[in-house]
Amino acid sequence: MLCWGGLSPRGARVWTWIFWVLSWPFMGAKRRVVRANLRIAFPEMPEGEMRQMCRENILHLLGMGLDWLHFLKHPEDATARLEVGEDFRRDCCRANPQGKYPSVLFCTLHQGNWEVASRLTHVTGRPGAVVVAQFRLEIINDLARRLRTGGDDTEVIPAHGAAYGVMRALMKGRNVGILIDQNVSPRDGGIFRKFFGLPATASRLPAAIARHLQVPVHVASCIKDADGRFHMEYESLEKDAWEYASDEELTDAIFAAYERLIRRHPEQYLWSYTRWRYIPANVKAADKRRYPFYARQKKYECPEELLS
Repeated sequence: MLCWGGLSPRGARVWTWIFWVLSWPFMGAKRRVVRANLRIAFPEMPEGEMRQMCRENILHLLGMGLDWLHFLKHPEDATARLEVGEDFRRDCCRANPQGKYPSVLFCTLHQGNWEVASRLTHVTGRPGAVVVAQFRLEIINDLARRLRTGGDDTEVIPAHGAAYGVMRALMKGRNVGILIDQNVSPRDGGIFRKFFGLPATASRLPAAIARHLQVPVHVASCIKDADGRFHMEYESLEKDAWEYASDEELTDAIFAAYERLIRRHPEQYLWSYTRWRYIPANVKAADKRRYPFYARQKKYECPEELLS
């Protein structure tokens, strides 16, 4: 943080390329995961374009690491560099006139810079709350809390056991931001839903809470621009959250919106994450071959309608 936290956006780009050159020979395993995931999401992508996308994706992750160090040192810059357009404010930040609570539930994803996206819940003009994973070292948690809140009235909700905290924040009138595009084991309440056409586990928490409290759900992503600034892009759902027949149906709508956002800026998504980690016990042989090399078959069964 002391060495690279003061870099300008231009300086960060230069150092990103330096780190890419130095680390590229040692990132074979990471590149393999990226390529395997890209092949699932974009099966028709030519090999040359695949190599370029893999390089751009790792460059983005390295740049995000430098951005993270900068914002830890200068947390006020996270808000200063984040642009929330008038369309976003109009469509995503308005209060729910028919609901009991004025809050909005934002489902974000690991695209662009999700740490900067944590500022979204406050810059909308209403007190916010964000669900975050906790680091092992408390000093890192303190630094991350500064980045995620910027000293404003933003509540940090630990991801472990977040259901009560999310409901309480929404009922208090806070906008809540939560990421649900990573694996949640079925033994921990996760459910299989299709993601880029292949069943993967996901959290049903946002869908269950939004339907229960009747609060709007918006899917948003914080995209990094070439000049080092960030802007919010969003996908609205076709219906209000409480109009969906089940948690599964609403979760499907959220993940369909995730896919549309990812296709806009695929180079900025976290493809290095082992997203399709669990192979359902009842998966068909043809679908089993579609899973990446790192996937392992588990005893968890997937709904039959997802296997067709």
